[in-house]
Amino acid sequence: MSDRAGALKDILSVLKSENINIEYVYAFTGTSQGEAYVVLRVDEVEKAEKILKENNIKTLSDEEFLN
Repeated sequence: MSDRAGALKDILSVLKSENINIEYVYAFTGTSQGEAYVVLRVDEVEKAEKILKENNIKTLSDEEFLN
């Protein structure tokens, strides 16, 4: 996600609109300027991935994130 005010709110709003519960969140800045990452644990992983992609919110697999 972009490292800007409100970026996390946009993601959380999408999940909230589909009644996806968040168990925990980790957020941190990336290595490039303007870049940030957020790790979410949700109760419905497949549904959350689908909804985020439909809303043009990029997701990463575990492998992509770790490399």
